[in-house]
Amino acid sequence: MADLHLNLGLTLDIRMADFKNDPEKMKEVNKFLDDLCSKAVKEAEIRRTSEQKNKIDSAGIQSKYTYLTLDSYIYFS
Repeated sequence: MADLHLNLGLTLDIRMADFKNDPEKMKEVNKFLDDLCSKAVKEAEIRRTSEQKNKIDSAGIQSKYTYLTLDSYIYFS
């Protein structure tokens, strides 16, 4: 893992330039951001699926006949 300590005696611009020019530090940052984005996409998908299911359930669309085929429905009518 890259050494990510800060030298606070330097200006912010110099510290940023030093950080950006260090390939190990940038590799660590990119890995962190890739992991973060991947987790965010997974969590968003879980929430979206859950919200869609809740909308269907709350709208009363889902019933015991939802998954029946047309042939099966004829027997219930």
